[in-house]
Amino acid sequence: MIREFLDQLSSISKAVRALQSEQDGALNVEQERISNLIASAAESMSEMVVSFPEDMSNSAQEIFSFEARSSLATIIGYSELLLEAVDGGLNDAQRQHVRDIRTAGSRMLGILVHDIDQRYS
Repeated sequence: MIREFLDQLSSISKAVRALQSEQDGALNVEQERISNLIASAAESMSEMVVSFPEDMSNSAQEIFSFEARSSLATIIGYSELLLEAVDGGLNDAQRQHVRDIRTAGSRMLGILVHDIDQRYS
């Protein structure tokens, strides 16, 4: 699970960097702030994933699950906010970067939910 999470977090980080450096349309101040919040959540989650051992106790797994879901809510929620263009529209390339972020976040959530289901069934 950890390797899968780190792969998806790497995808998110790459997509955020690409979004922020897109040449055909600079992000406005609010979009930049939101993309920074996504990057920060991904970075925090990477640090958390690396710090938890594969064979964690049940209580550690519960803490990890809670923390991971919180970060994923930030990543998925803010990516959806950007896609809704509440703070201004995105060009096609920017929209694709944000979709990539949302997809990676959703995949991680699926991995986490599957892991929880396996643990408690």
